[in-house]
Amino acid sequence: MENEKSGAPILRLDSQNQAERKVALVGFIIVMIGVIFQYVALGELPLMLWILAVAMSIVAVPYFWKNRFTGPILVLDEEGVFDARLGVGTIRWLDIKRAYQYRFSVYGAPTDFICFELYNEQTYRARKTFLSRLNLNLLIGGPFSIVVSGLKIEPKRLFEIIVTEVEKRRAASEQQQQTEVGN
Repeated sequence: MENEKSGAPILRLDSQNQAERKVALVGFIIVMIGVIFQYVALGELPLMLWILAVAMSIVAVPYFWKNRFTGPILVLDEEGVFDARLGVGTIRWLDIKRAYQYRFSVYGAPTDFICFELYNEQTYRARKTFLSRLNLNLLIGGPFSIVVSGLKIEPKRLFEIIVTEVEKRRAASEQQQQTEVGN
């Protein structure tokens, strides 16, 4: 963990799949150029190539949308938790009522989540864009859940850091309130 006093993040995680995304994009472009070249050369496109072009487009759009982030995906700093994929900005430490872990498996491939219950959930819901409201995490882990799979950290370690920070901020806030009441 980095020093909070310097204003540096407690934790900053980038996506693991930047190189994978570039390779997929190049492959998609090459196949589409081949399909276009085939159409121009023959004047028509065989049914198999039409099916290939449509299928690749259907698969590519959600893939590139999901992997569109080029900056940090997750930042924990003195203010709170910022996950670029949530679309709500930074969730303040003191706004987190409870954090819990959740694992969802499809065909044996587990996806780990850290989910938040918030004190002022409506404020954060109002920040979400239309597209971030369509996020499937809403159905799986809740409207405010971090997908840990694909990040360069163990889910248990990230969960421990978050819970520790929430408890530390809550204790500091309670101590400050008691001091203010005592004065």
